[in-house]
Amino acid sequence: MKDKFYIIDYGKQTAELAEFQINMLKDAGAHVVVYLTDLPSVLMIQEIEQEDFLDHFANSLKDVN
Repeated sequence: MKDKFYIIDYGKQTAELAEFQINMLKDAGAHVVVYLTDLPSVLMIQEIEQEDFLDHFANSLKDVN
């Protein structure tokens, strides 16, 4: 699963399932960007291209700083 890139967007009600999926993907060597949405029952996992992943990753770093 190396060189696979994912965006995961989840709400509060799906946090446990999302964390399981995130850990599973990371353990398999995938790269993951995670978003917490205000829609409580949403869990979306999308495989994306590396360029799109890098855009999301760069934006996630801006949100932290």
